[in-house]
Amino acid sequence: MSERSASLPGVSGRRFHYAYVIVAVGILTITGAQGFLRFGYAMILPSMGQALGLSHAQTGMLATMSYLGYTLGAALIGLLVVRFGSRRSIGVGTTVAGLGMVLTGTVATYEAALALQAVVGLAAIVASSPTMSLSSAWFTPRRRGRAAGILSAGGPLGSLITGPLLPLLIGAFGPLMGWRYGWYLLGGAVVVAGLLDLVFLRDHPADVGLAPFGARPDEEIPPASGPVKLRLAYRSPIVWYLAWLGLLSTLGAISFNTFFTAYLVEERALTTATAGQLWALLGVTGIVGGFIWGGISDRIGRKRTLVAVYAVQAVTFALFAAGGGLPIFALCALLYGITMRANYTIMAAYCGDLLGPRLGAAAFGINGTLAGIGLALGPAVAGYIADATASFTLAFWLSSGVALLGALGSLPLPGGKKESEPPPNADEHP
Repeated sequence: MSERSASLPGVSGRRFHYAYVIVAVGILTITGAQGFLRFGYAMILPSMGQALGLSHAQTGMLATMSYLGYTLGAALIGLLVVRFGSRRSIGVGTTVAGLGMVLTGTVATYEAALALQAVVGLAAIVASSPTMSLSSAWFTPRRRGRAAGILSAGGPLGSLITGPLLPLLIGAFGPLMGWRYGWYLLGGAVVVAGLLDLVFLRDHPADVGLAPFGARPDEEIPPASGPVKLRLAYRSPIVWYLAWLGLLSTLGAISFNTFFTAYLVEERALTTATAGQLWALLGVTGIVGGFIWGGISDRIGRKRTLVAVYAVQAVTFALFAAGGGLPIFALCALLYGITMRANYTIMAAYCGDLLGPRLGAAAFGINGTLAGIGLALGPAVAGYIADATASFTLAFWLSSGVALLGALGSLPLPGGKKESEPPPNADEHP
C-alpha cells in the first residue's frame, strides 16, 4: 500500500463520500448548461422562429451558431482546466451560459440572436465537459462509466422539464412572447447552477482529504496537482479517433433533437402537446440511459458498448423517417431516450481510461471539438434539406446512415484490455 493511499480516508469505504456532492451538483450543471440549452431547442425554436419571421434554414442556423461556439470552447477546455482548475472553469462557464440564455429572450433581430447563441454555446461546453470529466478524478475506473452515466442524466432531465413546461409557457403567453419567457426562466436557473458550482465543486478528492470513490487500500492514487503533460492528449491517435466517432454521434443525432417537434407537428399532424409528451418520454428514459450504458461499458468494455449504441440509433432514426403513426414515434422516443446520452457517457469514461483523471478533461475536450462540428453542421444541413424538399424525412434517413457508419467505425477500437483496470499514469510529473 502506498503511503498516500493509506492516508486518505476515502479508501476505508466510509458511508458518506463527497463524491455524492460532486455528482449532485454536476447533474444540476449538466441539466442547465446542456439539457436546457440543447434539448430545450426542440420546443422553443419553432415559436422563436415564427415570432422573428425565420425560415427553417435560419432557425437551424441559430442552433448551428450555438454549436460553433461549443466547438471553439471545446478546443480550449484542456488549457482552461489546467490553468484555472475544473471548479472555476465550470462555475464561470455555467454562469455566463445562463446570462446569455436570459439575454437571448430579449433579442429583436436575427443577428443579435446569432451572436448570443455563439457565446452561450462556448460557455456551455466550458461548463459541461469538465463536469463530465470530474468522474475520472472522483471515481475509480471500475465505477467511472456508471458515475459518468449519472452525470449525463442532466441532459435528458432538461428534456423532461422543457417538454411540458415550454408548451405551457407558449400557450399561456402566446407564440410571440412565450418563447421569451422560456429563455428567461431557463437562463435564470442556469445562473443559479453556476453559483452552486463555485461553492460546492472541488477539483480532486484530495482537496477534501479523500481518495477517489471505490479506491482499494492498495491502489495508487493519482496526484491532485502539479505539472501535466498536456501534449499527451493532443498527440494521442486514439483520442483523435474517438473524437471522429464523437463527430458522427452528434452529426447523426442533432437533426433528431433540433427538429423533433417541427417534424411531428408539420409533417405527421401531431399536436404540439402530443409532441411535447413524446419529448418528455424521451427525457424520462434518457435519465437512466446513460447510467445503464455506462454500467454496461464498465462490464463488457467501451468498444462493444459503442457499437451497440450506434446500431440502435441507426434503427431508431430509420423508423422515425419512415413514419408509421404514434406507436412508432413513441418507440423512437423510447429508443433514442435510452441511447441519447450513451455515447457522451462512454466517451467521457474512455478518455479517463486512456489518459488518467488529470488529462481526462483535455482528451474529452478534443472529443467535444469534433463533436461540436457535428452539432454545428447537423441543424444547418437538416434545415436546408427541409427547405429544399419541404420535408425533414431525407435528413432523418441521412442521420440513420451516419449512425450506421459510427457502429462500423467503432469496430477497430482496441477491445482486448478491460477498461475497468486502472490506466497508466499518463499525467505524471515530468
